[in-house]
Amino acid sequence: MRRSTLTITKEDLIQLSLLLSKGYSLFSSLTILGRYESIQRQLEEGADFKQFIDFHSKDPFYASLQFFMEISTLDQAILSAYDYHKIKKQLREDWLKETAYPLFVLFFAFMVFIFFEVQIYPQLSMMIDVQKGFHLHQLFYFILSVLLIFMAGIIFLSIFLFFIKKKQHQKYQQLYLNYLGRFFLIKKIISYDFALHSLILMKRGYSTKQVFECLTKLKKDTFLQINIKAMSMKLQQGEEMLQVIEQMPYLDLTFKRFFKIGFYTQNLEGCLYDYCEFQKREFKKILKTSSKLVSSIAYALIAILVISIYQLLLMPLDMITQL
Repeated sequence: MRRSTLTITKEDLIQLSLLLSKGYSLFSSLTILGRYESIQRQLEEGADFKQFIDFHSKDPFYASLQFFMEISTLDQAILSAYDYHKIKKQLREDWLKETAYPLFVLFFAFMVFIFFEVQIYPQLSMMIDVQKGFHLHQLFYFILSVLLIFMAGIIFLSIFLFFIKKKQHQKYQQLYLNYLGRFFLIKKIISYDFALHSLILMKRGYSTKQVFECLTKLKKDTFLQINIKAMSMKLQQGEEMLQVIEQMPYLDLTFKRFFKIGFYTQNLEGCLYDYCEFQKREFKKILKTSSKLVSSIAYALIAILVISIYQLLLMPLDMITQL
């Protein structure tokens, strides 16, 4: 079936879910919204409503909506996708709030260094002999070089992982299972995403077993989907759920502890909520620590650059004194 170029905005989808939950039909709800006559005509002709959802939008809301539409009614799917991305949006805003200024300062330090290297230092080198005894500049140059190599390595690794993910799916999964999945920050991200999905589904009335079955329909090639697939295989082999969770090496130890408490107290939904709140605070601490580290590096580079320029300006006076 050909995908329609028509789509419904996220804001109107929220209003649509409210109308559907009150008992209005999809056609009547679109009539009340009053902006989707073309979609209504195509629905009357037998079109599937799913084709009007822009799953390939850059907004990840639609990808989550696709997942939730496969396991629940349309109104519940919209609300679930909204709840999920409202939390994710808050995390992104916190990330931008904590990192925007430090990254700007670091970028500014790099730009000043490049200007110094290209415009100022060559001119001063021709005027005076700064090659002898000017060790501070060499130190500064070395530090910047290490940072640039580190950043280039991160970019290269990201491109490499993206290529492997798109072209060689089996190798990507193997790379994740052997290396990436054991990194502590990725464990925290996976565990939080797992808990958040499970919490949203439990609020909609799903049992723990149904949650696992639903999560197997997540978008492929994500870290969480790889873990869910591995856990589902163990469950199908007859292992107990708590045992499967505790044996997974790619889940955070804190998540396992909260899950175990929720399992034994029969209050898994409440414990998953507590874990999500706890992990949000942990993410904020990591962001603040990272921001302080980046800011410290940026300020240190600017300080070294200022001292370097000051030392260069004093060199002619030292030469005159020696004469």
